[in-house]
Amino acid sequence: MQITNKQSGYMDGPEFVSRTLFNHAKKFYDSYKILENHEETNLPSLVCLALSIEIFLKSLRTRVIYTRVETFTEDSVKEEYRDKSILNGGHNLSILFGGLNEKMKSEISTLYKEQFDRSIDKDLSNISHGFVDWRYMYEGKTNIIHLGTAQAVGAFLFSYVNEKLDEEKSAKQP
Repeated sequence: MQITNKQSGYMDGPEFVSRTLFNHAKKFYDSYKILENHEETNLPSLVCLALSIEIFLKSLRTRVIYTRVETFTEDSVKEEYRDKSILNGGHNLSILFGGLNEKMKSEISTLYKEQFDRSIDKDLSNISHGFVDWRYMYEGKTNIIHLGTAQAVGAFLFSYVNEKLDEEKSAKQP
């Protein structure tokens, strides 16, 4: 592999769906599932759900990033390669979704509409700032939580990304 942009460190190669990011998102999704039915942890469970949705979206557009770390005390060079999302948008779910390629957005929109008879664009806009707002609910940033919407989007994206990874795995097998 060659570095195409030494400043950013992104490597040559196609975009891909990242199993590493998916697995990280799944940990937050699993935490949400464990905590969701306990009154004391209901709000923290929603923060986990919102973060999992964010990372599921980010896992859909990744590339390998290269980092070179020079250690002067050890006089050595350490090279790291890891998956990094190329989606911009921070924690804003609507912006992250908007950064997907048109084919994937269309596919997700169609499948979501078939499954829930709702628009994923509208649902994402209703929970778009959930990770930030729900963490700081005590500050009065939000009084409305679209719980059913967040649950539907989370379950859908968990399944969708998992299926994409399975498809990639099957395509690579002889």
